[in-house]
Amino acid sequence: AVKIFKPASGTVTQEGLDRFRLEGVRACQIQHRNAVAVSDFGVSSAGIAYLVMELLEGRTLNDELQESGTLTPERCVEILTPICGVLAEAHATGMVHRDIKPDNIFLHSSKEGEVVKVLDFGLAKLLDDAPAPSAQNLTVGTVLGTPTYMSPERLNDSPYDGQSDVYSTGILLYQMLTGSVPFQSREGDYWAVAIMHLTKTPPSLREINPSISKEIEEVVLRSLAKDPATRPTAEALVADFRAAVAASSSPDAARSV
Repeated sequence: AVKIFKPASGTVTQEGLDRFRLEGVRACQIQHRNAVAVSDFGVSSAGIAYLVMELLEGRTLNDELQESGTLTPERCVEILTPICGVLAEAHATGMVHRDIKPDNIFLHSSKEGEVVKVLDFGLAKLLDDAPAPSAQNLTVGTVLGTPTYMSPERLNDSPYDGQSDVYSTGILLYQMLTGSVPFQSREGDYWAVAIMHLTKTPPSLREINPSISKEIEEVVLRSLAKDPATRPTAEALVADFRAAVAASSSPDAARSV
């Protein structure tokens, strides 16, 4: 599959193309079964950047959410586990995805069954405004990401690391369980959503979906802490969530309900 990047009008610069050539596959490739494999990259003679990646069959998580509305905690475990596996490995090497959202999670139908794939790893970094480590003079004047899923530290231009991805994954998990994201603007106002991320407490998951247990809600809300230092790591998030789901499914939990 070939992914072509159509730049917004007026944003194409020679620096941007040089940055893409310099970073290439290195920025977009991570060796993990659940990360889409990128095999090549290039820039055409007309200045169009492209990536060559493995061909996937199936649908995105966004498609599944559009069809189902909400997912069971057990289904969330199936999807969250590989996502956090990819993120944990990437964060250990200093890589940050920067754009975790339903459209970037693909439910690939393989001969062995479903394989959850994380798409576009490194693309936000590749096209972001931060200079490349080996080319400090190259900049691109746009910060990529989806405000609905962006962490507070990214929105207020603070330093950030892999904990930013954990926040975005928490938003994703919230949406899978409740059918809606915690912060949204009826008018689609970017700044209104940004202010909510920075200042508002997420609405209770259990008020939206009463079937969610208190233990599950607590895990999700910890991942959405404003202070990145108080969020779990990607590895801890999936471990805590699996434990909460298991506790909620136990006979004792059923009797307590």
